[in-house]
Amino acid sequence: MQTSIVTFGSRGRRLACVAAAVVSALFLGNSIASAAEPDNFKLIRTVPLPGGAKLGAVDIGRVDEYLRAYAISDATNASVDMIDLNTGSLTMMKPTGAGALAGKPADPNAASPNFNDVMGPNGLIMVNHTEIWVGDAPSLAGPLVQNANLAIAYANDNCNSGVKVFSMIDQTVTDVINLGGCFRTDEGDWDPVDNVVLIANPAEQPIGKGPTVPFISIISSKPVAPGQHHQILKQINFDGTNGTPNAVGGIEQPIYSATTGLFYISIPQNGPSDTTGNGAVAVVDPRGDPTAIQVVNIFPLNGCSPNGAALGPGYELFLGCSSGAGSPGAQIIDIRTGQMIAKFPQLKGCDEVNYNPGDGHFLGACGGLGVVDSDPPSFDQLIPGPAHGGVAGDPVTGQIYTAVTTNGALCGASPNNGCIAIFGAPVTQAIINVPATTSQKQIIADASGSTSASGSLSYLFIPIAGATGLTPVITQSPSNAQATIFFNGGPGNYSLELVVVDGNGTTSTSAVVTINYTGL
Repeated sequence: MQTSIVTFGSRGRRLACVAAAVVSALFLGNSIASAAEPDNFKLIRTVPLPGGAKLGAVDIGRVDEYLRAYAISDATNASVDMIDLNTGSLTMMKPTGAGALAGKPADPNAASPNFNDVMGPNGLIMVNHTEIWVGDAPSLAGPLVQNANLAIAYANDNCNSGVKVFSMIDQTVTDVINLGGCFRTDEGDWDPVDNVVLIANPAEQPIGKGPTVPFISIISSKPVAPGQHHQILKQINFDGTNGTPNAVGGIEQPIYSATTGLFYISIPQNGPSDTTGNGAVAVVDPRGDPTAIQVVNIFPLNGCSPNGAALGPGYELFLGCSSGAGSPGAQIIDIRTGQMIAKFPQLKGCDEVNYNPGDGHFLGACGGLGVVDSDPPSFDQLIPGPAHGGVAGDPVTGQIYTAVTTNGALCGASPNNGCIAIFGAPVTQAIINVPATTSQKQIIADASGSTSASGSLSYLFIPIAGATGLTPVITQSPSNAQATIFFNGGPGNYSLELVVVDGNGTTSTSAVVTINYTGL
């Protein structure tokens, strides 16, 4: 599949020009980013789950700009849901057997009917641009029962929570890494320099077996042969001993910094005496001999019980902070010192956060979709509607992907099953997707990824005469983002381009794309 993009701002600013081979350029390590700051983001389109599946308990979302994929962990459906960013199609990966995901089993001991600590998948990590690692919950030998004695309540807990590794190429589970947790394995991040993944078990408690305190695991992400497991290099209890935080409130989103070579981990509550919403960020050094991996610093926070963590330019760490009395909202701190750089009172009750290097924006699930500029740090907007998770930005297009759960207003008339909502900056952008080669005499050219600065778009697919006299025949409607392309002149190369016009009359023209028709 090839994609061609030319972007113009609503004031006529040209932001980016991506040739037809943008996907190939990405594999060479290049990404195309906007060069100007958008004023705000608007809903472009929504993608429902297939088969009438409902979107409910979701967590981390990620974009891999090289493989052109967005993925989200989905405990309601015991799946990993992945959108092909070239075609817009959504696939639900629901493995069976040993690779099956925990889903959302009934837990009568859960504090909320919408959440429990034995559900999964949870955190999601993209590794080596080929794999998705998800934190999953333990399997259960039988039903859980409601009982104040946790040893009785969780007697059927097999205490085998860990990581499921998916191939992004064939969408199968290639490894099941048992971390020995009695409750969910949650969020983590990947260190590509040292080839390790750090992931947390945030909810461990004494149940008469297994771990009794929250802990982190550092796992080798080096490829393994079929049937082999990735090596667990070290596990560290976060119980306040040996320089670790006392994570009585759990462990939230870790993030790796290539600048410092360290992991930074959100700790919502550091010790039982921390009752004022002042959490911490733990710093872990993963380098060198695995036995030497350790917590090397703890930054206390002021007015922030952190959940999400995302690294921006330089030394900026964006923290999604839980709401609370006197909370200044989301914060940016300096990872060298822990000092607060900026605070955003508009963004409270945040969970997952993300950074999009393509346009320099921090994104947060903060009772809606929060957007913050990184340079200089400044609040942009808060879009109501998205759920607490799944937020991720595409560095190539600048678009934002986020989950909206069942009956969310952004997904259309109620009742609905929820959706993935896609937001774009206020630019008019012509995006055309066609195959590079086809044996079919007619194909569909798709412009549904195009964005509008104002109002609805009209679409015009234009045939381009080739040097050998081959010109495609196009059947289209200005209101339809898809057109049928016919190759009536026989095998050879056929070219076309796309022009879109938004409600303000702003026009954007794609680069010319060429399709090699090989014949039936």
